[in-house]
Amino acid sequence: MQKKVIFVVGPNAVGKTGFSLKLAKEFDGEIVNADSMQIYRGMDIGTGKPSIEERLTCPHHLFDILGPSETFSVVEYKKLAIEKIEGIHARGKIPIVVGGTGLYVNALVNNLDFRTKGNLWEPRSRLFESCIIGLNYKERQKLYEKINLRVDAMMEAGLLEEVKRLFAEGLGKTAAQAIGYKEFTSFFEKMSSLEEVVTLIKKNSRKYAKRQLTWFCKLPNVRWVTID
Repeated sequence: MQKKVIFVVGPNAVGKTGFSLKLAKEFDGEIVNADSMQIYRGMDIGTGKPSIEERLTCPHHLFDILGPSETFSVVEYKKLAIEKIEGIHARGKIPIVVGGTGLYVNALVNNLDFRTKGNLWEPRSRLFESCIIGLNYKERQKLYEKINLRVDAMMEAGLLEEVKRLFAEGLGKTAAQAIGYKEFTSFFEKMSSLEEVVTLIKKNSRKYAKRQLTWFCKLPNVRWVTID
């Protein structure tokens, strides 16, 4: 019998962190990150990373493992995530993989083979039994409102200062393309106002949420939970 892994997926701002923490407490679980930007140190506010206090409630893995200037691939992610999942199983705990990066989740759920020529990813035999919980709002407009409010909250929490520091230290190519960071380039170059940047972050975040939902709807047997 294959060992089980719980996945919590969904668009940004839908509440994956809070939901996964409740699951971890209920089922004695440990959380494994599946967000491609939350792996970077210092990118905290703009990525919606779990707070230090939240991460103290149960073991968290694959957060803050790289500096922003370092590169990272889905192949490397899959290898590290499997190692963490196997370690959690060995401790008799339940792995809870949480995040909004569809490619990362797909690589684990379908055990994709990235060595295939022509970049055609091939699913192989499953590594474990997956229980995939998808979070979403029944009304798309409610999700968009949540995203807008989240961006406002990030600005109040000091997103501008975080981005200034990261750009001064030197963001790598991948990290510099993250939503919530890349939009500030025009502001620093005095081509856009701060208000215009915030509006653009909200717009790009909403567009990204649509792409996330497209990814996750393609996964097998997702159990959707509507927040509203």
